[in-house]
Amino acid sequence: MQPTRLNRKKKRPWKRVLLLVVVMLFAGATSYASYLVYQTKNVTSEIYEPLERDTEETLDDKLNKIQTDNEPFSILIAGIDDEDGGKYGRSDVVLVATVNPEKETITMVSIPRDSYVYIPELDYYDKINHAYANGGIRYTIETVEELLEIPIDYYVTTNFQGFQDIVDSLGGIEIDVPFTFKTQLSGSLKGFTFEEGEMSVNGNEALAYVRMRKSDPRGDLGRNERQQEVIKEILNEATKISSIPKFDNILQDIKGAVRTNIPSNQYLQFMKVYRELGTVEINQIALEGYDNTQAGIYYYGLTDESVNQVQQTLKRELNISPYASNSNDINTSSE
Repeated sequence: MQPTRLNRKKKRPWKRVLLLVVVMLFAGATSYASYLVYQTKNVTSEIYEPLERDTEETLDDKLNKIQTDNEPFSILIAGIDDEDGGKYGRSDVVLVATVNPEKETITMVSIPRDSYVYIPELDYYDKINHAYANGGIRYTIETVEELLEIPIDYYVTTNFQGFQDIVDSLGGIEIDVPFTFKTQLSGSLKGFTFEEGEMSVNGNEALAYVRMRKSDPRGDLGRNERQQEVIKEILNEATKISSIPKFDNILQDIKGAVRTNIPSNQYLQFMKVYRELGTVEINQIALEGYDNTQAGIYYYGLTDESVNQVQQTLKRELNISPYASNSNDINTSSE
């Protein structure tokens, strides 16, 4: 019986070592999670910029409806070109996404940057990117609400450097190049070649990919589809479990580049909603139009038929009455 007791004694250290390893791993994971929470709070306090019309009550009410009633919501994503200076810069990318958790649908539409639209705060028609140049995100949101006849619940803006850093922090993204082309970013001597088919790109390459327009046979429509593709890939990559270790780098990257009115207590809810809809095919719709020149200035004229179709599609996704004529006359449908 003595050998048996010796064997048991020899096994005990291994159990203790295993237990110690488990405890250490758990402690490390807990510490890292606490660190991420701490970092998230610090970063979100820096990037959080509510609109004048936003209050804690209205934002909390929206969150409660999303959580309890699967209420649909809209987000405006703007890519800002601030390389030429100016107080605000210009919105090079304007994209609206609607999310309907109950229908399990996501719809995206890009508004071409040269679109000739009515800017309420200026009380005249101009390119949509001039809305941001004159009054920042508030002017842009009011212009988009006037154009699409839907309310914008949330917004996210990022400049070009922030966009590149986010893609790089994720380790790059995968894109499906529709045709072979060469392009060059303005103010840079570096050229890029994109071969038709699947391709892995870093931040600098992703920026060149979404900004190219002149070599696209479909002009702004093709450019808008590439923008939507890249936004989708960033969201997919960012919500993967494998991206959690990269989260700290992403937080540092967005501090000086991103602004949003999404409160920090709603981030996890948004992530949860998107992950649940992760396998849903995003419905990409387009605003169609024509080339137009006035007084020597190029504009992209939107057709009334296309605008009306996009309006009705987005209203259905947001459960808004099709008879609502503007963002201040919104009534939920009886469906």
